[in-house]
Amino acid sequence: MRWTSAKYHDLFDRKKNIEFFTELAKDAGRVLDVGAGTGRLSIAMAQAGARVAAVEQDANLRALMKQNIKELPKDVGNRIDILRGDILNISTGRRFPLIILSGTLESFFTRDQRFELLKRFHETLEPGGRLVFDLWSMNIGEFSLKEVDRIADNGNEYIRKMACSIDKFQHIAKIRYIYETYVSGNYYDQVEETQEIAMVQPREISEGLMEAGFRDFNFYGGYDRRPYDLYSRILVVEAWKK
Repeated sequence: MRWTSAKYHDLFDRKKNIEFFTELAKDAGRVLDVGAGTGRLSIAMAQAGARVAAVEQDANLRALMKQNIKELPKDVGNRIDILRGDILNISTGRRFPLIILSGTLESFFTRDQRFELLKRFHETLEPGGRLVFDLWSMNIGEFSLKEVDRIADNGNEYIRKMACSIDKFQHIAKIRYIYETYVSGNYYDQVEETQEIAMVQPREISEGLMEAGFRDFNFYGGYDRRPYDLYSRILVVEAWKK
């Protein structure tokens, strides 16, 4: 029962975003899920009845997604198409009423890459379509290694520890994760991962959306659509194509 960091990440995901994205998917009917990872959101949206095209560049994550889809009822699994390729060069041959990204945009470290990605999304949306994505807020701040989550399940206990350091000149945050598993109270396994993400200013997002052709968009500080402010730890963006 040794897990990868991706499996732990799904277990501990605290974004509470499944319901948020699932409601959008039910309304749209068809979705392009960019940076789908292990398929956590794609599967939830397919279970809600949507048809999902799941784009994932990383081969290991695609393999985990395929494994997770195999465990689904056939009618649900058949609603998910896994697409391989460079996210910056998406070519599905289709347009979508909804495109979503979760924890993906901040993995592109240059302004030019992020702007190019937003242009691609605008081209791939149907007229009247919607782009929705989330990313870490500039307000996350630095902190030393600490326990942030603990989950008990079937006699096992899973612990997540995190630390964050920020390069204020490069606007890059380095997040260190340590995942621990305890079985019947005894230490069993540990996985460590370090992730670097771009700390993107909301003003840059506005400029990128405008340059891509989006004219109507909103910023939120949570999945309940609360206003974004200086205390928000995540930024949720919703943009519409004319």
